[in-house]
Amino acid sequence: LAADRRHTTWLLLSIIVACLLGATGLTVLVSRRTSAQMAHANATLQAIAAGRLDSAIHVDGSDEINLMLRDLASMQRQLRERLAAERAVAAGNARVKQGLDSSASAVLLAGPDGEIVFANRAALALFGAREVALREVLPRFEAARLVGSRLDQFDAAVAASSAATGSGARGLVVDLVEPRSLRVVIGRHTFSVLAYPVADEQGQRLGYGVEWTDLTQEAAVERELEAVIGAAGRGQLEGRVPLED
Repeated sequence: LAADRRHTTWLLLSIIVACLLGATGLTVLVSRRTSAQMAHANATLQAIAAGRLDSAIHVDGSDEINLMLRDLASMQRQLRERLAAERAVAAGNARVKQGLDSSASAVLLAGPDGEIVFANRAALALFGAREVALREVLPRFEAARLVGSRLDQFDAAVAASSAATGSGARGLVVDLVEPRSLRVVIGRHTFSVLAYPVADEQGQRLGYGVEWTDLTQEAAVERELEAVIGAAGRGQLEGRVPLED
């Protein structure tokens, strides 16, 4: 009987030891697997932080770590899609800028608050060449700082010109809801100005565009012609309109 008890005791001890060894081995395996998954997640996070969005993320379970890896995979995909969309927009903006810079028309683009955010080459050349004359009326005007300034710096001249012509415009883009064509006199220069609102596909206001054309010479010819016609009406026929090549 004692021998049977000893045998049973040793059997139980053997089973307990085997279970402990198995549990220990399983714990080691789980720990190694968990460590490997955590290292994988950490490496993926570091890659994303460095701007690399092409990491292969392996998800092979439904535990907490795998759920975290699944979220990482989703975040990486969303970031990749957003980056692709931003690059497409940037490429489109670059094409628009290139097209505007190639245009012979002087174009200013402003945000919804009226701050000028872009001036094409023709605009910079036009206002650069007229800067000295414009500063006689607009003392703070600087062609080199056109971008960053505001459209309302021209509003007083627009209002004065509109009062003379009866167009009623109080500024370049004040109350602007549709394209507006103006003739604006600033000091000794006369400009034809086309201002128009810019909106996205949903109709949300993005800002304004303003195209400028210098009509100073044409306006001078018109005044000379009016003077000749007036003189002719008074019987003075010797007047001539000077023509320039």
